[in-house]
Amino acid sequence: MQHPYKYIKYILILGASAILIKVWTDNRSLFLDELNLALNVAEIGQISGFFQPLDYGQYAPPFFLIFTKALVSLLGLHEMVLRVIPLFSAITCIIFFSRWISRYCLAERYLLVFSLFGFSFLIMQHGTEFKPYALDTCLAVVMMYFSSRAQQLDKRRIILWTLAGAFVVWLSMPSVFILTGVGLYFLSIHYNQSQKLIGILIMIGVWLISFGVYVHELIYDAARSDYLQGYHEAYFMPLPWEKGFSEVSLTFFRAIVGKTTIPLLMSIIAFIYGIVKLLQRDAKTALLYISPIVALMITSMFGFYSILDRLIFFIIPLFIVIMGIGLEGLSGLFKGKSRIPVAVVFLIVVGSALNFRSGLHYIKSEFQLEESRPVLKKMSEQVDGEILVLTHDAAPSYKFYTRYYKNRILIPSKSTIQLDWDNQIDSVCQNLIKNEVKTLWIYDAHTFGPSLDRLQEGIKICGIIELSLDAQSAKALRIRLE
Repeated sequence: MQHPYKYIKYILILGASAILIKVWTDNRSLFLDELNLALNVAEIGQISGFFQPLDYGQYAPPFFLIFTKALVSLLGLHEMVLRVIPLFSAITCIIFFSRWISRYCLAERYLLVFSLFGFSFLIMQHGTEFKPYALDTCLAVVMMYFSSRAQQLDKRRIILWTLAGAFVVWLSMPSVFILTGVGLYFLSIHYNQSQKLIGILIMIGVWLISFGVYVHELIYDAARSDYLQGYHEAYFMPLPWEKGFSEVSLTFFRAIVGKTTIPLLMSIIAFIYGIVKLLQRDAKTALLYISPIVALMITSMFGFYSILDRLIFFIIPLFIVIMGIGLEGLSGLFKGKSRIPVAVVFLIVVGSALNFRSGLHYIKSEFQLEESRPVLKKMSEQVDGEILVLTHDAAPSYKFYTRYYKNRILIPSKSTIQLDWDNQIDSVCQNLIKNEVKTLWIYDAHTFGPSLDRLQEGIKICGIIELSLDAQSAKALRIRLE
């Protein structure tokens, strides 16, 4: 007879997958980064185009876009089609994550650890958005799962890992951090077997060559640009002795449990004790698990990778697994009823995470970020030959939904004017007034901060708002110029 927890595992996997599918079928509008990536899919006609730097300031692995382009060619350019690969990746990731943590966490500890990832806000968001983050995480979990099971490599497995590792960096750039751990792990278990050691060194060499070509051809120049360096500067990992190191390091734990002090402290304790238990149990596995984290931090210290939630999502399951190992170890320090305090403490961690970082509430509510599509649909019914002004960050959604979208939204404007980064609408209005234009439309999406303040001040100068069409982070205004 199977233990009832085995059935609960299946229920949890099905539950998390069902929420993901529900969020996917909510079919929210594409937000700015998705739109810019979707424009590349729409406008690149040849496969070779995906092996060149992308337009609109976007970066994504070539094969992720090629597979997406194939789906779009079959099913049409639609939000749900664009998000098929992320959705499939997220569900696959949850399945393998469950199997991975089952090795270390028993009974109620499994339930708690699974919940930190399987029902997290991050998996619900990235698993249903057209970006490669869910695929990155899926591949990371799958590689960690299979490599940690490999006790010996024969010639066939070395060849398979060589080919898989060389290919996967073109499917997921952060996979190079996971391959760092995998390569060191395989070296550690075969260091005294000369023939296999040579094969593994060749394997790692092939990985490095493949990744080097990828970086040189697609991302190095753009990644070192002043714009991106300036944008990501605040998210690079400082050196351990520099100010801000501990603050940036906390980003990993805040992504899991939120910003509340007690859950943060408990998660850090569980993580540290998990590393201790790994080192005591099997130093080689500890090398496999710790190396990707160290490699990521060092790369960030050199200014090549930023510690943003979305960019570190691929390594979050590894943090949670180590925390789970720590929890299991802490639980083992106690016997019988004295284990209750440990369970209560970790319940606080999970409870806080599910409160602040959970996607469970999307069972009932819709996931919304930037609902530009409903605003554009309303505009198609209201605009009647007027001039349309697009704010800088609204231009991608207008271009995508009116030109390339499977169900194109036609807006009968006389002409369109796109604003620059500073969204100085007042000068545009003054020129239109000189040309005796009486009414115009302004379409805005994604604008925030000082840019939004300038836009609102400019609108006040332009004239009177006659009609406002509003949605989440998107708006259209009909202005009577004065």
